[in-house]
Amino acid sequence: MKIKQSGSLCSAIHSASSAMFMPFPFRWDAALKTLVVASLVSHGSIQADEIDEEEFDLNVLEEIIVTAQKRMLTIQDTPLAVTALSGGELDEAQITNAMDLQMSVPNMSMTKSNFAASNITIRGIGNNAVSSAADSGTGVHFNGVYLKASRIFETEFYDTERIEVLRGPQGTLYGRNTTAGVINVISKKPQDIFGGDVSVQVGNYNSVKTKAAINIPLTDNLWQRFSGFYLQRDGYVENNHTGNDV
Repeated sequence: MKIKQSGSLCSAIHSASSAMFMPFPFRWDAALKTLVVASLVSHGSIQADEIDEEEFDLNVLEEIIVTAQKRMLTIQDTPLAVTALSGGELDEAQITNAMDLQMSVPNMSMTKSNFAASNITIRGIGNNAVSSAADSGTGVHFNGVYLKASRIFETEFYDTERIEVLRGPQGTLYGRNTTAGVINVISKKPQDIFGGDVSVQVGNYNSVKTKAAINIPLTDNLWQRFSGFYLQRDGYVENNHTGNDV
């Protein structure tokens, strides 16, 4: 009786051990599917990383160098209220003259005043004096040179590297007539490569506007740049006495 029980117990232990160490059937199809899915996920993550890097490159801010403080600094490092527009940004915004500039500069307005002058107001500060000798509250500089009675409202921008508008009093660096701020117009400088550009626009009333520039490197250390501007348009009012357009 005891022997039978012992045999049954040994048989049960052998069955349990066989079940415990029995190899699990390997599913090759499931393994292949897992491998394919893992490779697709890895490939997708790589593509996502490449896209993220491309988007990061596109979202990097363009570094703009300004001379608002009479020295070359990035606009991020300039502790002034400055609006800087490069030549490309002027073309994209269709800013062709100073009257268009006020549409892209905050706290700035510009009107034509008497005696062929202009009144530039920045942050509500300007000069409305009716006099040919009255100075504006905003200083206008072209390549670092102060322009008095500049008639900037009639000036067309061409071959311009950038325009800087400084808001607030700037008397410490720019002297008198800068109570409201300063407008700096900087033209393009010669470069060590040969090149140029031409732009021609035509319109009604025989309007023709032409801009051209050419850059010529004379030697390794001597470069020259020439630029020109031409604007012509017939009048739209007829002089009944002479028959000419006015």
